[in-house]
Amino acid sequence: MPYRKFPPDKGNFYHIYNRSVGQQTIFTCYRDYERALETLNFYSFDKPGIRFSHFYRLNPKEKDNFLNKLEREHTRIMDIIAFCFMPTHIHFAFKEIRDDGITTFMRKFQDSYAKYFNTKYERVGALFQSMFKAERVLDDKSLVYVVNYIHFNPLKAGIVKTLKDLENYQGCSWTDYIGRRKLNFLNKSHILKQFKNRNDFATSSYSPNYNI
Repeated sequence: MPYRKFPPDKGNFYHIYNRSVGQQTIFTCYRDYERALETLNFYSFDKPGIRFSHFYRLNPKEKDNFLNKLEREHTRIMDIIAFCFMPTHIHFAFKEIRDDGITTFMRKFQDSYAKYFNTKYERVGALFQSMFKAERVLDDKSLVYVVNYIHFNPLKAGIVKTLKDLENYQGCSWTDYIGRRKLNFLNKSHILKQFKNRNDFATSSYSPNYNI
């Protein structure tokens, strides 16, 4: 269970990250990334009313209807700015928009994904380290830096070999920022408003002079 002695403050941006216990690989296939993305969206809402396991059993049309209803009738507990799921750890950029929103989300996300993973792979015990890390982002320039750091983790770690590979990496929001996918729960406006257009962002982000 995530615990913060000094919880994130409302209105601020944070780089949130955590690792698996014992360097356990926690994303092994397309289906694991898909599950994590659905869990990320679902638990970003305030009191969705049902458990994710119930939601997941709905057919695609029922899922869409339920999510549309959440969009109309519920608020989110944090802004999702960026994310990256690595084989042994997770990275997020969030804006705290409700007191304890990030902490509540991290508890539910980690618990839900761990139950799925342990059931699928027939394991027991904790999947994530008990305390997630939260670093406050102080200004717009730093937020862009953090988002680039998150996005290019797979490339720096050798998980993908080329920028083209990164564009197709399902577990990273870089593909959304460059327009190859459109996840409705991702709030890209905080980043893209600082650039002339999407191409300007992409070019600036992957400049060889950019220290990522």
